[in-house]
Amino acid sequence: MDRRGFMRNGFYAGVGAMTSGASLWDVPPISGRKFPKVDTHVHLYDFEWFQYPGIPQRSMLHRTFMLHEYETAAIKSNVQKMVFVESGVPAEASIEEADWAIAWAKDFPKLKAVIAQADMSNSIQFPRFLEVLKDRNMIKGVRIPIQAVLHTPLPFIKNMNLLARSEFSLDLLLKPNQLSETAHLLRRCAALPCILNHMGQPDIQNMDFEEWSVGIEHLAEIPHVYCKISDFLPQSYSEKSLSQIQFFFDFLVEKFGFDRLMFGSDWPNLLETTTYFDCSKAFEELIAPYSDDDIYKCCEGNAEKVYRI
Repeated sequence: MDRRGFMRNGFYAGVGAMTSGASLWDVPPISGRKFPKVDTHVHLYDFEWFQYPGIPQRSMLHRTFMLHEYETAAIKSNVQKMVFVESGVPAEASIEEADWAIAWAKDFPKLKAVIAQADMSNSIQFPRFLEVLKDRNMIKGVRIPIQAVLHTPLPFIKNMNLLARSEFSLDLLLKPNQLSETAHLLRRCAALPCILNHMGQPDIQNMDFEEWSVGIEHLAEIPHVYCKISDFLPQSYSEKSLSQIQFFFDFLVEKFGFDRLMFGSDWPNLLETTTYFDCSKAFEELIAPYSDDDIYKCCEGNAEKVYRI
């Protein structure tokens, strides 16, 4: 089916079933099925220890968020393991932040992996940085500011080939207008697990599908690219049917298949729109129509394979 047909038959059928003011949870309950999860996308903030330039002072996120608060938030969501993802400290503090996160694993055994911040736009400094990471067993991958490497592709390609010879993965935070360009770049690099964060950040609330879907198609053609189902609840989700979100999710299933999808909460950033429980519940509703084998892959299996946990 072409994209227009997919949109017409999927989205508009769902919209036709919507009613004004419908709740997100106006759906039948899931009975008799459990959803153990690996949460592949958790941030932690400690403003006494680090600076976070991307968080405005007036933001509700401008305070310390630690693992004990995360465990309280996730207590009803059947999280078995979790992955810490770098939280936006200045680049010079990236190793310190990774070590800080690793230290928490002694008291919080569900923390199984750390994704460190990295700069792959410099082919001289990155090899040294990679050697430092290899001494830390809990570090399973890196995340990069993509804009820098799009402007300096040659050092990135060289560093990707170096990263591919390690066991690390690469997390990518991309906007819809960066998906296709990044896919073109990744085709020139050696294969290693690359994980698209937050579904590529589609504008679900406004149903802005076209540019995002083209980029997703390009990325999904690369067999070692995975996708996190995270940060998917729009600002006004409580006033809309889940069918809007399901439309984008089903497109990801069509393109990536369940062998390359995984769950992530994006806690505590998700608190700007929802609660951890509602995020987890929404994810369960998205995957409920699929088989137990597919659900296992998306909830646990793919994350354990990619992050080696």
